[in-house]
Amino acid sequence: MATIAEVRPRVCTNVLDEIREITRTYPDGSFDCPFCLAAVIAPAARCSNPWCSACDYAMSDPERTRPAFAERRRKEEAERLRQQEEKARRESVARAAEERHQAHEQWERDTYAEARRRGACLRCVIAPGWERAKFVKHRGACPRTK
Repeated sequence: MATIAEVRPRVCTNVLDEIREITRTYPDGSFDCPFCLAAVIAPAARCSNPWCSACDYAMSDPERTRPAFAERRRKEEAERLRQQEEKARRESVARAAEERHQAHEQWERDTYAEARRRGACLRCVIAPGWERAKFVKHRGACPRTK
């Protein structure tokens, strides 16, 4: 029969009072820190990574270390939000460019269809400039064929 310690999930608390479940354990009792994923060797109960908010150093004097870890967390969150906004902006620009490209291609298809319907020269139908068309019927050969 399993004991309560085996049934209840093991958890780890950091200096910011966040609680995370330890998801990866090893047969010798070692586990991966749920905050930084560093290996915590069996006899130790806390992470030894000095940059981790659940390390021995941070937990030994939480009143002194909590502000630094909280500030780092705020900066990381601000950077993550900035990166998300930048990604959304890049995707929006790419989407708008694709929409403009599709609209231009549709305009070209419609213009060539209209030129065929009118019997105009297909080489001369697209005039210089953005989305301008000239429907020209030459009396002889097209001057652009030379």
